[in-house]
Amino acid sequence: MKTNTVTVKLKSLNLLTPEKTDFLQNCFESVLNHTISARESLHNKAGFLFALFGGLSAFLFGKWLDMKDHNNWMSVFLIIQTIWLSVLSAIIAWKCMLPSEYAVTGAEPKNMTSDAFLSQELQKMKCGYFILLQNRIDTNRKFNDKSAKVIVVSAIVAITVPIVFWLIRLLFLIGG
Repeated sequence: MKTNTVTVKLKSLNLLTPEKTDFLQNCFESVLNHTISARESLHNKAGFLFALFGGLSAFLFGKWLDMKDHNNWMSVFLIIQTIWLSVLSAIIAWKCMLPSEYAVTGAEPKNMTSDAFLSQELQKMKCGYFILLQNRIDTNRKFNDKSAKVIVVSAIVAITVPIVFWLIRLLFLIGG
């Protein structure tokens, strides 16, 4: 697994004025806040798909229970679709909705009040904070990318299952 690290050259510290460090801090925190907003949006989409797939699987299972004859193509389709949507709901819940490591803005006081930290010049402190913010942004983006991939693949799979089923059914009808 590749991790991005940010390094600060000591020569560049002389170029940082208080105004520049404040500007950079605002920029970095803005990007971090954007990754947090994206996470919340992805969580809402995952929740919607989880509810949709779970509800559809319950509905289809109910339709299957109402059927008088369970030895036909529609019965097979209902059971396959019910199982498939239930599996997709479980995958979405497992990969996108369970609590996981996620970085937020700010710094804990215990990290900011250590002797090693307080003995640094203000510019070095802020550069250290910038490195922390970049690592948080990287963590959040990695999680967001994984969640987005799961959501997109789940939606595509949910759409393709009925299409594949009806194509197979059509081939059997044509083939006799």
